[in-house]
Amino acid sequence: MLKGKSHKERHQPLSRQRYGLLEKKKDYKERAKDYHRKQDALRLLHEKAAFKNPDEFYMGMQSAQMVGKKGALHRQKKKGAGANERKASLSQDLAYATMKKVAETKHVVRLNQDLHRLAEAGQGNTHTLFFDDGAGKNQFDPEVYFDTVPELAMRHHNRPRKSKLATEPVLGLAAGEQGTRQLKKLLKKQRNEYETLEQREDRKGKLQGLMTDITLEKAILGKGRKRKVNAQDEDEKAKPVYKWKKERKR
Repeated sequence: MLKGKSHKERHQPLSRQRYGLLEKKKDYKERAKDYHRKQDALRLLHEKAAFKNPDEFYMGMQSAQMVGKKGALHRQKKKGAGANERKASLSQDLAYATMKKVAETKHVVRLNQDLHRLAEAGQGNTHTLFFDDGAGKNQFDPEVYFDTVPELAMRHHNRPRKSKLATEPVLGLAAGEQGTRQLKKLLKKQRNEYETLEQREDRKGKLQGLMTDITLEKAILGKGRKRKVNAQDEDEKAKPVYKWKKERKR
């Protein structure tokens, strides 16, 4: 198949440059399509207006109003969200907050397990030392007392002595300078994990507070007579406290 000759369009002549760019065929086609599209839309609107029944009724007319000068604009009236709609929205928010809190709780539990932290209450990791006088307390050096390297002195678990570090690998680390670098890298990673754990726990607490606020707002929208117990002049950041009137069950 022979390739046809490509016809090129000329540029705007120098004598007509004051009129701007010379319109090419592709520009004319785009302009023509846009013009016909607008004409078709106007024709459709004219047809709808011509065949419209002035006596036709729509349910939306009950909640509509004419605004502007001489009622030039037509729009729907704004509806305020009722108590039922607000309670349904709060239920969805509470379900989402609960889901996120459960996910954060799982993350916290997994991080605690990875970092060998005790989850049971009252079983804190403490190492109590007793000194005869204040001088001994001031001269205390954990590296000398525990006979370990500075990177492991403040740890409460897996704290081997220097003799063991020199002969056996600890936590998969080699002895010597290379093992020290790997140990520092491991400790840095552990600190990052503790920071992540702290952020997760903080996010979990905020979600719990959000759930409490949503539950309170749902209760306020519910039935029953209630009054606010907090005084007006109290701290603005304090959360409101409500008291419901006791009702006898029939």
